Amino acid sequence: MAKSDRSISERHGYNAGVKSLFGSLDPGELTEKARRELSAASSYRWLRRFLIDALGLTEKPNPEYLIIMGCIRPFDVPMALLNYFRLLDQLGIAYAFLRDREYCSNLPAYLTARGKEDWEAADAGAKELREMNLAHARALGVKAACYFCSDGFAIAQRLFKKFGSDMEPLYCLDIVKERLGGRALQLSPRVIGYYQGCWREQFELNPKLEIDFAGYRAMMDTIEGIEVVDLPRNLCCKRDISAVVEAAERQGVNCIVTPCAGCQLRVATLRRVPALMLSDIVLEAVSHEGIGFDQRW
Repeated sequence: MAKSDRSISERHGYNAGVKSLFGSLDPGELTEKARRELSAASSYRWLRRFLIDALGLTEKPNPEYLIIMGCIRPFDVPMALLNYFRLLDQLGIAYAFLRDREYCSNLPAYLTARGKEDWEAADAGAKELREMNLAHARALGVKAACYFCSDGFAIAQRLFKKFGSDMEPLYCLDIVKERLGGRALQLSPRVIGYYQGCWREQFELNPKLEIDFAGYRAMMDTIEGIEVVDLPRNLCCKRDISAVVEAAERQGVNCIVTPCAGCQLRVATLRRVPALMLSDIVLEAVSHEGIGFDQRW
């Protein structure tokens, strides 16, 4: 089978996991399920609302941004998501989110797409789902939609470049970086392994992906009291998470910090080195309150 005829999940060796979640549905059927149930993964609307309420998340008056959490992120990294909103509160960034009606980015359709026709179907479905989310953003009068999920951001930017929109997507760390403005922060001494991640899947979803890796890394340099060790960017946490953790262990780091919630989740699953989102460590530096590494175990 030619590379172009294999899906992303087939090329990267996690097709079995994708099939266990989505069965044998084609991209069009996956889009229809997302349209009907918000996410192709499961019918989860009320469980999502229960979890968001349990985290104590509340929208702010006169929001500047609509935060698109992602259909899975409230379930697999709830503490990282909570800390992100806590950081926005600390920085005085007003936000809204879609408690009940946030639609999936259509990622499952892209992961299972084979050939041009499937990719075009995935784009068409994703555009429709995006517009249903952005309709809420426009009604709220926010500046932009900001994506906590890296895959969701890659797809949103892909659609923006292909179809255009009155609302350019932002990645979740963009508004944090802008509000901090390079101001000096302070933490107690520790050695941090910074793992940018390869973002291989995101670049396959959006070959023209533009993301401010240098700006996110620069936030670490504003934090006094810490030593930052850069871990190899070519290591892929989906292909071999052990290699990422072993590289960190060789450097003697106290924790691993990454700008991607998916990377943070996978590093944490090995339970060998504490793993944090970049927004977690910035929250600790801004608030001077320990977030507790035990939250990652």
